[in-house]
Amino acid sequence: DIFVPQPKIFLSEQAYTKDVITQASSIRVMRYNMPNVQGNTAEATALVIYPRTPQPRDGWRVVVWEHGTVGSGDSCAPSSNILNPRFKIMAESLLAKGYVIVAPDYEGLGTRGIHPYLHLKSAAQSAIYAVKGFKQQQGDKFNGAWVSVGQSQGGHASLGTAEFAGNDPNYKAAVAAAPASSLGYIIGTVAPQALNK
Repeated sequence: DIFVPQPKIFLSEQAYTKDVITQASSIRVMRYNMPNVQGNTAEATALVIYPRTPQPRDGWRVVVWEHGTVGSGDSCAPSSNILNPRFKIMAESLLAKGYVIVAPDYEGLGTRGIHPYLHLKSAAQSAIYAVKGFKQQQGDKFNGAWVSVGQSQGGHASLGTAEFAGNDPNYKAAVAAAPASSLGYIIGTVAPQALNK
């Protein structure tokens, strides 16, 4: 058998110091590689939030949080800011149940390149490769099972993650609240009619 090395996805991890979550034992900023919209490898970032509960014997389970619109500049990356209060409420309940939360910033937010806003595949790859990076770093400490959850832009991203992670047997479900959808129709038909009233 020929040994084929795994591509380097996980790059590094450092402490997140902008905010705290009561149920979190640690909040880290993970740097990882992902394919960008041009098909090249690009560096991306994600928050990784660990619970205070003991690690399950068969490894952590992950909830990927895909955030709503925060802006498109590097300074808007969630890992560079205090946490959204509504996210913190959800995070507290997930952490109390023992889940690790992986929250990608998305391609081009806080890292080189332009953020491709509402680009379905880019958002999905941001999530999928954040999970792959976490797996590369954690090894057997990660059970493998994961779901995606998102609201607004993140709801759109979570639906994209379901589409592009569909062949991963460890991907279990998508939750999409108020996903951005039918944008062509809204921009081309609904908006002009509303503006003409």
